[in-house]
Amino acid sequence: MTNKGKILAVDDTRVSCNILSNVLMGKGYEVPAAINGKLTLLFRTSVFSGGLTLISPM
Repeated sequence: MTNKGKILAVDDTRVSCNILSNVLMGKGYEVPAAINGKLTLLFRTSVFSGGLTLISPM
């Protein structure tokens, strides 16, 4: 399946991040997950450039 883009999933509940990541990866997105603000900033400033960030989606 072709990669449609990147979406960073952010939620303090690991289960919610995993569910969202699995659903979106099944749709062809690259979906790293962060469980707190510190990890979110780390991803956004180094590893994860561009893309969409979903914060506390559930």
